[in-house]
Amino acid sequence: MEWLGGCENGFAEGSGVIVNSVEDAGVERYYGRLDHGSPSIGVLQTDNGFVAGRWSHGKVLADPPDDTARRNVLIDAFRAAAEASSSVSKSFAKRSDTEASSFYATQARLLRDQMD
Repeated sequence: MEWLGGCENGFAEGSGVIVNSVEDAGVERYYGRLDHGSPSIGVLQTDNGFVAGRWSHGKVLADPPDDTARRNVLIDAFRAAAEASSSVSKSFAKRSDTEASSFYATQARLLRDQMD
């Protein structure tokens, strides 16, 4: 597992991407915000699609019962994910890693497009 983002007091913190290689399942990526090393809001991208929402203890929380509240959580999650991917893209660009920068810029656009 790799964290592409900042750290604070020894914990992954803030906006970024977790890259996790899963045996026989490819690569999963969590795009979003972490608090003290744990996902708080964002999107998990797997081979089967996206899991978006607020997170606690490594799992997405249940959807709010209200349709408007549920929609707002999804919009917030995809917005946080797009911002995280864009930030990681810029970080790679500063290091002249154009391939990784381009990948995460494309991912940011994909995540933003999910809000339409």
